[in-house]
Amino acid sequence: LFDQALKDKADGNLVSARMNMKLAITFDPTNELYAEALEELSKNPDASRGSPQGPPGRSRAREYYDAATEAENIGDVDKAIELLEKAVAESRQAVFLNRLGVILATKRKDFLRAQDLIQQAIELSPGNATYEKNLHKVLSRAATHDVNKADAGKKGGGRLLGFLGRRK
Repeated sequence: LFDQALKDKADGNLVSARMNMKLAITFDPTNELYAEALEELSKNPDASRGSPQGPPGRSRAREYYDAATEAENIGDVDKAIELLEKAVAESRQAVFLNRLGVILATKRKDFLRAQDLIQQAIELSPGNATYEKNLHKVLSRAATHDVNKADAGKKGGGRLLGFLGRRK
């Protein structure tokens, strides 16, 4: 996560860099290097909300993204999806596309759309290991979901007939 945060910072994606740095600190709260790097990212004027130096539409998109994170944290998935859609409409950033894709896959089982969104994120941020891992997870979950659905359909009918057949 720390390495990804540094890569995001180098790529100019400061929102993602801060988020990954915070996650790194969550896993290793005693690491002073992580704390210093987060402090540096937080002091950067481009990392603050409403920065006039950021690209047009970026601050509003970030506000939507932050609100979506809050909505997701309190369990309002529908609101989180709605806000992420707005963030993507305002500013097509890889971090927004990835997050929306992950939520759609994990909470809505909308694997096709999730795959498309995460692939777009990868196109915008080639070589991003986090996005690539997320895509692999989505593809894996989609395959598992399809297999489980198919098995449930086969077993459901078989159990009823098998049950009736045994009781004769």
